[in-house]
Amino acid sequence: IQEFKIQRVKRIRKALKNNLFSLYAQSITPLDSNDSTKHFEILLRLTDEEQVILPHVFLAIAERNFLMTDIDTWVVNTLFDQLAHQCPLENQSLPNNLCWNNYRFSVNLSGASLNSKSFRQFLRQKLIQSPFPAYIFCFEITETIAVQDLAQAVKFINSLKQLGCSFALDDFGKGMSSLTYLQNLPVDYLKIDGSFIRELNNDNKASKVMVEAINHIAEGIGLKTVAEFVENQNILDTVKELQVNYAQGFHLGRPGLLMDVISSQILVNY
Repeated sequence: IQEFKIQRVKRIRKALKNNLFSLYAQSITPLDSNDSTKHFEILLRLTDEEQVILPHVFLAIAERNFLMTDIDTWVVNTLFDQLAHQCPLENQSLPNNLCWNNYRFSVNLSGASLNSKSFRQFLRQKLIQSPFPAYIFCFEITETIAVQDLAQAVKFINSLKQLGCSFALDDFGKGMSSLTYLQNLPVDYLKIDGSFIRELNNDNKASKVMVEAINHIAEGIGLKTVAEFVENQNILDTVKELQVNYAQGFHLGRPGLLMDVISSQILVNY
């Protein structure tokens, strides 16, 4: 078992060095017909010997071996490079930034990165020096990570919101202290924990009440809500009925390679 773990760590280091990771994107669909913004969550995959490995296989190992900040840095650098490749702002005749005006890209950040001063400085510099408007980027942090060091999380969030970025609190409702911490976290979106959304398919009354309550609280304090794991029409109809703002899941679109997704979604507009 120990030898297996060592090989996995070596594989992750090799992937970072040789760009064996790939960025995927999954659509986040607005449920309000007046919202024309195109939202995508950026997802990470590892390609190893022509096999695509999902993040749950390698991220836990990366976290235990202090590689998450390196991975987050790779994701940010690669995302900016791929967006620039698809829509090079300096070469287009359109007004500056118009290429991305209607788009939002959500990037997951680890607890290690959230607590790293050097990563925060790197990310700020990247956003300041980039030709892209900062408002097209949303950063997702899990509720569990945020509450581990609330003061640090607030500092990190505020430093990037000053530039125009937004933040989403992922897996909301999973922890027992959700409402206690919510009033102190300056986030913009709540991604409702998937365990509640999945149970909507079974007409689970408790889950429906929880989703309705979360959505009502979010609306009352000016936040938007996202239902993850929307896997069929029944769940989609229910979250629409509960007036959730956005939906994400296989029923609405499976993840695809980022380069393919933005090629088909963005360049078709010109």
